Amino acid sequence: MSIGTGIKIKEEESKKSQGHGIAFAIEESKADNLYFLCTKESKDTLNYVKEYLSPEKKIIFRNKHIKILSGMSDINTLIKEMKEVFDEIKENKITVVPVFGTKMMTSSLTILGILYNAKIYSVEGERINGIVKEGTEKWESQNYYRIMNMFYLEKTLDLFNKYQYTAADEYLNKI
Repeated sequence: MSIGTGIKIKEEESKKSQGHGIAFAIEESKADNLYFLCTKESKDTLNYVKEYLSPEKKIIFRNKHIKILSGMSDINTLIKEMKEVFDEIKENKITVVPVFGTKMMTSSLTILGILYNAKIYSVEGERINGIVKEGTEKWESQNYYRIMNMFYLEKTLDLFNKYQYTAADEYLNKI
């Protein structure tokens, strides 16, 4: 999960709301391990999560992994730094929740989620001033198969045009 600092105007309220949303995502994800991608400034948002967790998830949360990112707006640096985490956990089932960070953090995490064939979810709900209202949260799966299928189809056509039929067939079977 990418973690941001929330809306600056209502920072305290926003961090509490994010804490609740993050806890909701933890509960819904059924994760055994938690990885948070934060900046130095956003790390303290995690202090607002524990109070909303079930006793079982508090134990998992206590053993969380935190990656401190060097920034929050350069997509190339974000992808490079986040990729280190994905490379570390790529043999596991990966669930990505890219909704709690900056727009660039969210974009980077989504791109990596697609590339590493992760399940990608969002927390949706009724919004008031940009903040999801507590109690209205919904766990929604995001389907990015169309993007991957377009990539596989392009790769298939390219390989087919190069007379590499076996390789083209392998990509075609991924669709």
